[in-house]
Formats: sequence, C-alpha cells, structure tokens
Amino acid sequence: MRFFNLDLHIGVIGDIKQIFRSLGHEVTDWTISGHSWVLGRSMDPVDVIRADNWKTIDSAMCDAFYARYKSELDAYDGFIVTHTPCFSMLYEKWQKPIICVASTRYEQPFSAARAAWDYFNAFLRTSIDNGMLIPIANNKYDAAYAELFTERAWQVIPSICAYTDAPYTGTHTKSLLFTKFTQVPAIPGLMRKDHAFHEGLLSRIARKFGDQQLRRGYSWKDIAAFRSVVVIPYNASIMSIFEMYTSSIPMLFPSLPLLAELYRSHHAHGILSELSMNQVMGMAPGSRIPCGSMDPNNYADTDVMMKWMAKADYYDPENMAGLVYFDSFRELHNLLEDIDVTEIHRVMADHHVVREQRVLSAWKKVLRTVASRI
Repeated sequence: MRFFNLDLHIGVIGDIKQIFRSLGHEVTDWTISGHSWVLGRSMDPVDVIRADNWKTIDSAMCDAFYARYKSELDAYDGFIVTHTPCFSMLYEKWQKPIICVASTRYEQPFSAARAAWDYFNAFLRTSIDNGMLIPIANNKYDAAYAELFTERAWQVIPSICAYTDAPYTGTHTKSLLFTKFTQVPAIPGLMRKDHAFHEGLLSRIARKFGDQQLRRGYSWKDIAAFRSVVVIPYNASIMSIFEMYTSSIPMLFPSLPLLAELYRSHHAHGILSELSMNQVMGMAPGSRIPCGSMDPNNYADTDVMMKWMAKADYYDPENMAGLVYFDSFRELHNLLEDIDVTEIHRVMADHHVVREQRVLSAWKKVLRTVASRI
C-alpha cells in the first residue's frame, strides 16, 4: 500500500516510515518541521498549510488543501498523521483510511480554544466510529489523555526509532545529563548538557552541511558512547528516550516520588515543563474542556499530575525494562559509580528484541485493518 504524510515532527513519522517500508509499504512524507535537518532533510514546499500558519487550521484551510492536492493525493491508499493529529482533518474529503498517531497532547493547537477543540473532538469521534480514522498513541500517557477527551479508545504502539543506527558502546568514562532542569546540583562524573533535547534533538546532532554547523551538540553515536544517560524529564514521552532505549544505553531516572518532589518545587525550572500545553502556552491551569478532578492540564496540582505521570514511558516496565531509578541526587552520585552498565545494557537489549517484535506485530494488524477498508 501507499501512504502519504504531512508532518511537523521528523522523528515520529521517520520511525513509522522505516517500519512500514520494512513491511513492504511505501510512505511519502512531506515535512514542514523546523528540525528536518535532524534526518538530513530540508523543509518541503507545501501550499495552503505551512509551518507559519498551521495553528490557524480550520475547515476553510482543509477545503483549500483538498482543492489544491485532490488529484495528486488521490493516488495514495491512505494517510498517516503524527504531529499533530489536527492534520487528520486535511484528509477527510478523500474518504480513505487515516492512521492517526498521538505523540504529545493530541489537541494542539486548540488547547486555548474551547469551540475549536470541541469541533476537532467531534471530527475524531465521527471518523473513528465510521472506520475512517484509526486512533493510535505511541505511549500510554497520550493514549489515556486522548481517550479522556475524545471518549474513544486509542491503541498504544510505542516508537522504535531504529533510524539512529547507533548501538551502545559505552567507551566514554562519563555519563550524559539530559534535561531542561536549570537547578541540577553539580555531580562529579556527570557531564551537563542543559536544554538537551528540545524536541528537535538539539544536543545530540552536530552534523555539518558544507562548512556550516547548523546545531551544536552530540551525534547519536556520541551519545551511545557515554557510560550512561541521566534523564530528568520535561515530558511524559520524548522521542529521544525511545531512540536511546533502542540503542540500549543505560538510563537513570528520578523515581516517581522524587519527580513529584522536584515538580512541586521546581516546575518553573524545566521539570515536566511541557507536560501540559497550558504550561507551554503560558495559560492558567485547567483544561478548556471540563474533565473532572483528574484534569491532566491542572498543572498546579502536583498530586494529579503525578497520577498521570505513572503512565509515562519511563515508568512502564512493559515497554522499557532495565531502567534505573534514584530517590535523591546523593543516591544518583553513588549509582553513577556502582551500576553495572554492561548488565543493564544486556537487559535492555534483550527486552528491545521482544519490544520490537511486539511493535511490528501491532503494526501488521493495523495495516491489515487498513487494507480491509480500502
């Protein structure tokens, strides 16, 4: 089958594209991502919807997109939407299957606009119910989040991200700190890299195009050479964590109780700073669509946010086995010296084989569903 994708995030579709091709399917992807350089790409010229206007997407823009590309895109069997799910509305008039993958808070850019968010939810419900749209999330957090607001089930299929092609070597004597947290105490043996993975993977790509280095930081192979990576997260699911797990790089995370403590006192300093779009957009706590006492956008309530955080990728041993947790920075200091990185790497690598097979099996089933609806 042939699929078309227009995307704002180079990593999520890059993963799906590689998987689909391995299963014998073709994916054409146009990117309007400002981080397209990460995979050696440049932004594609796209009419109607662009990087500078996609947040104003509405029915008129969708109609204009259909009019512009009706014949060109009619050759495809279906569509793939990742970041962001609102792009699924662009394809309604083709009346072909849409695989929609939520990777971080599906409602963007409607978080502040109740009417637009309601309209989008109605579109999703109708499209799911009539079989046109297949709802998927690449993590349990976003599946539960989307289910809360759409009142429909979203299947979880984790990302693999084998495109990095960077197996763990661990030749570096130091560990890498991956965080946006600006208040981390100095820890011996830990190389600091602030603002390390700003969704565009800023700290890990140091590629050169001609004589110009577009971004400072580490390549994937550089990261795979560190003894381990300490992650103090800014979100519940981050593509870079998927990438590092596939490389089986030993990773250390704050325990959920420590993360709660850090969030309570430092959420303004980069701790889970992108968990809610309300935080990112500078909005007051609370979803524009009322959703009860467990509102995932009530970022001022640490207890509620931590109940949601229990669904994060890195607290999900079914998805990511072998991760190491620390209850304090003092304990982290000791763990950096004491952990057996060789054994941790082995556990992660063994689990990744099982995880990858489970993901491939899930995608095969989705593709069979798509085939039955063409």
